[in-house]
Amino acid sequence: MAIGRPSKMSACRERLKSLTKLGFTDIESKGHVHLIYARAALERGHREIARKTANKMADELERVLTHKNSRLGREILGHLRGLLANL
Repeated sequence: MAIGRPSKMSACRERLKSLTKLGFTDIESKGHVHLIYARAALERGHREIARKTANKMADELERVLTHKNSRLGREILGHLRGLLANL
């Protein structure tokens, strides 16, 4: 919720760290959360954080999707690439 609402970036970062510690059920869930985080960073004026987050997650998704057929994963990857293109 902190990521989607007008919270400070430090609060968003702490929420992302907490989610990461808990782990994700699959690459699609991880990709989705990182996409939301990157968009939130961009909306708050943190372009470099958005770029690093989107790049890292896009690279990981690309690696996984070479071995896994996931329509949702490819859609999230497309959104990450779109965000990167706008940066």
